[in-house]
Amino acid sequence: MRPVTVSESVNDRPATTNVPHPPPSRSTRMTQNTIAATSPARPTVPGVGRSTSRRTRTNVMEDTRSFEHTMSGHRRGPPYLRRDNKSYTVCTMGITGSTVRVSVARWGLLYLAVGLIVAFVQSDNGQTAWYPAIAVGVALLLLHGLRWWPVVLAVELVVSGAQHWQLTGGLVSAIVTTGEIVAMVWLLHRFRFRTTFERVDDVVLMGAIATAVAMAGSALGNLALHLTNSSHWSYTDGWKIWTVGDLTGTVLVLPTLLLLSHRQPTTPGAPVLPRSSRLEAQVVSLLTAGVLARYFATVRVHELTIVNAGPLTLCLMPIIWIAVRFGLARTAALIVALDGVAVVAYVGIGPHLSTITIDSPDSLDLVTLQLPILAVGLAALGVAAAIEAVQRAVGLERVLIDASPVAIVALDEDGIVQSWNAAAEQIFGYSAAEAIGHTPPMVANAQELDEQRNRFVSGEVTIVQYRHKNGSVVTGRLFGSSVVGADGKWGRVGIIEDISKEVAAIERQALLNTAFDQAGEAIIITTPEPAIIYANPAALNSSGWSLAEVLGENPRIFKSGQQGPELYAQLWQTLMNGERWEGILVNRRKSGDLYEERCTIGPVFSAQGKLIAYVAVKHDLSRERLLEADLERSVQIRGTALQAMEHIERQATAHDTAHAFCERIAQVTGTEVVVATFRHNGSITALAHHGATVSGIADVAIPQEMAEIYLRVTNEGSWASSPISPRVPTSPWTAHFIAHQVSGTLQAAIRSEGRLVGALILITRAPNGATWMAEHLDLADELGSFASVLLGSQIDAELEREVSKDRIAGVIERHEFHPVFQPFVSLETGEVGGYEALTRFDDGTRPDLMITEAWNVGLGLEMEEACAREAIVMAQRMLPGMSISLNFSPETVLSGRAALVVASANFQVVVEVTEHTAITDYPALRAALEGCGKIKVSVDDAGAGFASMRHILELHPDVVKLDIALIRDIDTDLGRQALAAGLCHYAAETGTVLIAEGVETQAEADMVRRLGVQHGQGYHFGKPARIG
Repeated sequence: MRPVTVSESVNDRPATTNVPHPPPSRSTRMTQNTIAATSPARPTVPGVGRSTSRRTRTNVMEDTRSFEHTMSGHRRGPPYLRRDNKSYTVCTMGITGSTVRVSVARWGLLYLAVGLIVAFVQSDNGQTAWYPAIAVGVALLLLHGLRWWPVVLAVELVVSGAQHWQLTGGLVSAIVTTGEIVAMVWLLHRFRFRTTFERVDDVVLMGAIATAVAMAGSALGNLALHLTNSSHWSYTDGWKIWTVGDLTGTVLVLPTLLLLSHRQPTTPGAPVLPRSSRLEAQVVSLLTAGVLARYFATVRVHELTIVNAGPLTLCLMPIIWIAVRFGLARTAALIVALDGVAVVAYVGIGPHLSTITIDSPDSLDLVTLQLPILAVGLAALGVAAAIEAVQRAVGLERVLIDASPVAIVALDEDGIVQSWNAAAEQIFGYSAAEAIGHTPPMVANAQELDEQRNRFVSGEVTIVQYRHKNGSVVTGRLFGSSVVGADGKWGRVGIIEDISKEVAAIERQALLNTAFDQAGEAIIITTPEPAIIYANPAALNSSGWSLAEVLGENPRIFKSGQQGPELYAQLWQTLMNGERWEGILVNRRKSGDLYEERCTIGPVFSAQGKLIAYVAVKHDLSRERLLEADLERSVQIRGTALQAMEHIERQATAHDTAHAFCERIAQVTGTEVVVATFRHNGSITALAHHGATVSGIADVAIPQEMAEIYLRVTNEGSWASSPISPRVPTSPWTAHFIAHQVSGTLQAAIRSEGRLVGALILITRAPNGATWMAEHLDLADELGSFASVLLGSQIDAELEREVSKDRIAGVIERHEFHPVFQPFVSLETGEVGGYEALTRFDDGTRPDLMITEAWNVGLGLEMEEACAREAIVMAQRMLPGMSISLNFSPETVLSGRAALVVASANFQVVVEVTEHTAITDYPALRAALEGCGKIKVSVDDAGAGFASMRHILELHPDVVKLDIALIRDIDTDLGRQALAAGLCHYAAETGTVLIAEGVETQAEADMVRRLGVQHGQGYHFGKPARIG
C-alpha cells in the first residue's frame, strides 16, 4: 500500500492524505504523467478563448478501485468508524459536492442491488412499514457508526409494536432488519467507498433513496413470487397500489441524484448555484420527518386514500425542494409531471387492481404495468452511465487546470470571475464558490482592479501584490491576456504564479548582505581554489586593501610570514576533512604593519555534497592587545599608587597632612611634588611641597588672571604640560621651572564633595619629559583621587576658614556693628543703676554667632576689643557718669587688651567675664583683672551651672548676675525661689550686689525683690537699644 496525493476538488486546496491505496489504474497513471509533463510557468487554459462543445458542469476522474468525495467550502471531517480500532470505516456518497470522483452509475447499481436483495428477502412479510425505518437506520449508521445500532433496534421495535405485532415477532424482525443494514454497510465498505456527511439535506436525500430502493425491491419480490407461483395467498388491493408508487419513486430518485450531484458549475459563464444554509436543511428535515410520521400513522389503513402515497411523497419532498432551491426548472417540472403520473396511476388504476387477485388472469396486467416502469428505471441508470463516460472524457482538461501549481483565473468582459482553479484557492484562500460570480476577491479596491484589467489587456508580465483571505499579502507574477470566445464575447485570463517565497528569499538575501556589510567582524568568502569573491568593509578596514585589490586574489596576500608552514598545513588538512578550523593568524596589512586575527574558517557544501566555497570570519585582536597592554600598565600604576598610599595618615592640619603626603609620593615616584590650593580670591598657592626644585615657589602665588585658566584646565581632568605649555600662560612658576630644567609636569585635581579645592603637581627633570608624562598621567590621576580622600575635606575647611576670616576682618575694619545699651534698675526705687553694653551687627548676624566665628578664625581678641571701644566712645558721649558693664572673655582679659580698653573710659566700668572656653588659671585671671584699674568685676549666668558657681568662688566678683533660666517663672516655682534665696544669702554675707537678668513680668520682679535681690534687668525694664 502507498500514500497517495489527491486533488480534492475545484474549490479545495491540494492536500496529501495518507490513505491506503492500491496501485493506480492505467488511466490514472496516464493522467498523472500528463500533469507532470505540463509546464508550470505558462500553463494553457483549455476551453477558454476558443470554440468548444465540451462545456461541462463538473469534472470527473475515475478510479474504479477508490472513492474520494469532498464538498466546496466545507471542512473535511474524519471517518466516523475506523478499521484500525476493530470497527468499520463507514462511507457512502453525499450529493452536494462540486466534484464526485466515482462512477455514479456503478455506485447506484450496487446500492440498488443490495437494496433489492434485502427487500426480496423481506417481501413475503408484506410489511412496507419497515422500509422508512430502514432508511433512517441507514442514515444513522452512515453518519454516526455502529454505536447507533441500539437506537435502530429500538425504532424497529416501536414500529412493530405500532402494527400490533407480538413482542417476540417484532424483536426478531427488528434484529433481522438492522442486520440487513449492517450487511449493506459492510458491503459498501468492501468496495472502499469513503466520504463523510456534512449537511443535513444529504442525510435526508439518502434516506429517500434507501426508502425508494427498498420499495422497488418489494415490488420485484412480489413479482417473482407471482411468476414462480411460490405464494399461496392474495395481496390486498392496497399492496398492489403500493407497487405502482414504489416503482415510480425508484424511477424518480436515480436521475435526480445524478442531476443534483453535478449541480456546481466549473466552466466559465455557467451560473453559480448557491449552497443551502443550515436553517434550510433543518426545515427540510422537519418536513420529511412529518411525511414519515404520516406514513407510520396511515400504513395500516386498507382503504384506498391518497394518504397512502407516503413513500412516494417521502422521496419527492427533498428532491423538489432542492430543485426549486437551485433554480433547476426542468428538473422540478419533470418531478411534478412524474408525480402526477403516479397519482393518476394511484387513483385511476388502483380501483381496477383492487379487484385483481394473485390467481386472476388480470394479474398479468399488473406485471405488464410493472415491467415498463422497471425498464424506465434501468434505462435511467444507463443514461447516467453514458453521462459519466462523457464527463470522464472531457474531465482531463479540467484536471490539468486544477493540477497546475499556478493560479488560473478567467474573467468575463465585466470582470466577473468565471473560472477559479485549485491553485487559486490555495494561493489566495478563497474557494470557487466565494470567487466565481464575483469580482476577484483578492483585489483590495476598485483602483487596483482597474490596474489589473489594464495588465490583462496589455498582456504584460508584472509583479503584483494581492490580499489573501486571512489578510496577509501575496506577491505574484501575473501573466495576463485577453481572449475572444466562439460566441464573440471576450474575456480575460490571468495566470498568477505565487512568488512570495521567492521575494522573501530575495529579501532575506538582501538582509544577509546588509548584515555582512555592517558586521563588525571581518568576513571573507573564497572559491575552493581559493580565490576571494567577497570581502566585507570590516575586512577591508582591518587589512587596508580595497575591494578591487582583493577580488580574485589568493588569501595569501594577507600572509605575514611570521608563522611556520606547520600551522597552514594543519589548517588546510582540517578544511579538506570538511571540518571547521579555528585559530589565531598573524597577518600583514597593506601598510606592512603586523596584526593578529582570531579566525574561524569553514567549508560550504552544496545540497549534493560538493564543496562550493570557504567562509572566513576574522576578529582583529589589535584592540584587545592594546587593552591588555593598558590593563597591565594600569595594574602597575595601581600598585604604585597603593604603595604610595601606605603609611600616610591625616594630620591635625591640612598643611601637616599635605606635607606628609608630598614626602611619601616623592619617595615612591622619584618626582618632586607640590600640593597647591585654589584660594577664594582666585590665586593659587603651594600648601606643601617636597623637592629642591619646588622649594623656591612655596611663597609665590600665581596671579588671579593666570589662576583662572589653570583652575579651568585642572577641573576638566588630569593633564600634562611642559614648562612652556600652550594650555597655560606664563606664570611666576614658569620661570622658576625653566631655570631648574624641569621637563614636564603632571596636574591632577583634588576635590572635596565634587568641588575643586586644589591640585597635585608631579614635577620631573627627566630628559624625555613627553614620554615620562605620557607614562605617568594615569598614575597622577590615581594619586589625585587618593589626595582628594585624604586632603580634600581638610583643604576645603581651611579655605572656608580663610573666607570667614576675611569676612570677620572686614566687619572689624569697616566697623559694621554698633553698640546698644540695656539698663538695670533698683528694685526698691526703680532708678536706673547703670547699663550693660551689647553689640549688634549691621548684616543682622546674631552676636553670639559672629563672635564665635571670630574666635574660630583667630580674630576673637580683635572683635571684642573693637566692640568694647565702640561702646566706651558711645557711652562717654551719651551716658556720662553712668556705670557701664562691658563683656570680656577670659582670653581678652589675660591678653591685656581689656586693660587697654577700659583705661580710656572716664566712667565706672564693670568687667563682665564671659566664658567661651574653660578657665584653667584663676590666679592669673584675678591678676589680670586687678591690672585693669578701678573696675568692678561681674560674673554672668549665676545659677546656670557648676562653672558659674566656681567663677563666683574663685574671682570674688563685685556683682553677680542671676541667669535668665533661674528668673523665668520664679514667681511660681519654689525650687527656683529656694536657689535664688541661697544666692541672696551669699550676697548678703559677702557684700555682693545681685542683678536679676531676664525679668519680663512684674510678678517676677516682685518675687526677686522679696527674696533680697537689689537690681533687675530685662525687657520688663527696657530692651537693648541704641542711645540717641
